[in-house]
Amino acid sequence: MSALAIVAAYLIGAVPIGYLVGRAFGVADIRRHGSGNIGATNVLRTAGRLPAILTLGGDIAKGFLAVALGAALAKSAAGPDLAATGACAVAAVEVADSGRTAGTVVIDLPGGGRVSMAASAPAGLAAAVLKALK
Repeated sequence: MSALAIVAAYLIGAVPIGYLVGRAFGVADIRRHGSGNIGATNVLRTAGRLPAILTLGGDIAKGFLAVALGAALAKSAAGPDLAATGACAVAAVEVADSGRTAGTVVIDLPGGGRVSMAASAPAGLAAAVLKALK
């Protein structure tokens, strides 16, 4: 189950939130504007505040979701597998950080959402640890 959890976290981290939000708000290809990145800052410059807030929220949510799902999938009869949960956090953040290569899982995009993913994945990990300590 640990390998499945890590793969799931990796795939969740690979979802290009900024690209999808940009498309929903009429920007054909966010990479062709501003810095060429798909993160919230470039979405703010290109599409405005609401799309940027949605991008930031989506990136934070996917970081937390990747870890939460990983923790759920890596749970065993003996309790949660914190090592697998930690690996899920690393996998989700790594794909966001190395989006120029790993992001091709979804579509060929430069990385984006590194800051929000790096902040939310440890929060998800902390929540899993606290739950395990109960």
